[in-house]
Amino acid sequence: MAFRDYNKLSQLVDELDEQYEEITKLKAELKMIKSLDDYNALAAKINELVEEYNEKREKVKNAI
Repeated sequence: MAFRDYNKLSQLVDELDEQYEEITKLKAELKMIKSLDDYNALAAKINELVEEYNEKREKVKNAI
């Protein structure tokens, strides 16, 4: 059985939780934006965060 660094894994999971909360918060802000340019900019930022989130989630999945 391979040695796993559970502290590192726990840290990754904590980062995932924080990033998920930020994504959720930003998605809620989309409802309040009136300008299309502002909406598109925030949506692009959310998409970047979601991509990062998915990459980190894959790391966690592979580490397990």
